[in-house]
Amino acid sequence: MRSGAAAAVGAGLVAAALTGCTQHTAGPARPSPTATASPSASATPARVLAAGLVAGDCFTTRGKGYLDVQRVDCAQPHDGEVFGRARFETTEFPSADLPPEQELHSTAAVECADAFGQFAVDSWALPDTVRLVYAYPDRPGWHEWSSRQAACVLTDTNGPRTGSLREDPSRFTQDQLTFLETENGLDGVLRQTAQDKDLAQNPTWGRLLRQAAASTATSLEEWPWPAAAAPAVKALSARLREAEGHLTAAANMRSPEARKQETDAALDQLTHAPVGPVRAALGLTTEPRSTDVPAALGDT
Repeated sequence: MRSGAAAAVGAGLVAAALTGCTQHTAGPARPSPTATASPSASATPARVLAAGLVAGDCFTTRGKGYLDVQRVDCAQPHDGEVFGRARFETTEFPSADLPPEQELHSTAAVECADAFGQFAVDSWALPDTVRLVYAYPDRPGWHEWSSRQAACVLTDTNGPRTGSLREDPSRFTQDQLTFLETENGLDGVLRQTAQDKDLAQNPTWGRLLRQAAASTATSLEEWPWPAAAAPAVKALSARLREAEGHLTAAANMRSPEARKQETDAALDQLTHAPVGPVRAALGLTTEPRSTDVPAALGDT
């Protein structure tokens, strides 16, 4: 888990292949060991719209940005790899008019971050040049779509990549997978709460983050870790319990300033959590990516 809740996201732009779409960038996200199966891509490039792409599909652009792409086999050089979809539900966006960009941004950022958690296994192992990006409709596209969605895409600032970024969970031990899955669950909540610029004044986000910290600590405490990893896991769990305490205190504070102080203390505990020693003991990558989504556990 990386920088603080208000940290800036990574650079690099990619857009989706839909009639009328607006591009926006987020930083790469932290994963879960569960991967969604994807249909095999055709070895012969075929023009498709982003709405037709699913997790695991790779594509190249056709000279018009990302408004016109070709699906290709991921073994071929490609400009992006789709790892999920973000839906703009009519219950949240009932109007036929295009919503403000910030609203689309927030929804896409949260849902794409969640989708990434179903696609990769260990984002610390991804190259620093990989970026998580998403694209949502512009005004004409919003009116034309029967299903309003954004594409969640991984791209590389170094240019076309060869090979999929999806990792095979079978290469990890059960202890490694358990830790990554537990860590990624809390990361997902941190990424969601990072969308709120005033987290301390949002009781819903505060409650979700408190519950996530508590459940993560419980999961770490209950798993039978190998002796070499047990002390590091115990230290990490203790840090999460401290964060839980600050968030509990924040929920009971009437003063906005006091709530902010306790919330900031909790975020500091989470973003400075001692994740590295646990990873080292389990044989996982110990160097966090230099760029990532906001607010990830133990980034600093």
